[in-house]
Amino acid sequence: MSSMTTPHTSASRDHAARCGRDGGAAFPRCALPRAFARFFPCIAHGSEMSVSPSGTSSVRPSGWPFAGLRSRPRAVRILFGLVLGFVLLAGGCAERQVLVLPEPAQTGPPPASDTARSVVATARGQLGVPYRAGGLDPRSGFDCSGFIWWTYHQNGINLPRTTAEQATAGAAVPGNVLRPADILVFRTGSGMHGLHTGIYTGNGRFVHSPKPGATVREETLDIPYWRRNFIAARRVVWP
Repeated sequence: MSSMTTPHTSASRDHAARCGRDGGAAFPRCALPRAFARFFPCIAHGSEMSVSPSGTSSVRPSGWPFAGLRSRPRAVRILFGLVLGFVLLAGGCAERQVLVLPEPAQTGPPPASDTARSVVATARGQLGVPYRAGGLDPRSGFDCSGFIWWTYHQNGINLPRTTAEQATAGAAVPGNVLRPADILVFRTGSGMHGLHTGIYTGNGRFVHSPKPGATVREETLDIPYWRRNFIAARRVVWP
């Protein structure tokens, strides 16, 4: 039986020490599970490697991670091949790539149509016009339904004259999806004459002709009185 000895250096001793700390595996920790480390021991430099006349080798731990593999059972060699293939496919110690999905786009209400913007501009153009019961003209004044009727009529949209009829015009829409030029309906009294209408202008605001002694004005729906008495919205202008 013959033997040979590899040079023994401080570097090899450091390498062997590191291998011992890593559980006997020369692969990086991320490439080979600790459970398999006992099958593939490190072989430190300076160890003796013996070869018998029959060709069987016996190697003490050295710096080559796969030394002694041929002397292992066939099942171990197969397992090694599977593990090595998995490591290579997985990219060894490469950094894991994390897929980051983009935040969903924030969507808001669609932009108002040209007609809707024109209705809002016409309504705001009447700010300060006095209230007058039965009024249909900015020169003499408006009541609430007269203001609605005149504003839409100026933009080519024919609406009923009374608040009760305006409260059923067009299509009903939920209060959380209002668009400029929608008609807002409030319950301010009893019966069919207890309804009030205004024109939504966007950003939680509306224009209306409120009551005798007042003028056409723009207000916010955040006022508790209007929030409490709001009952419906009707859409008569479409994008």
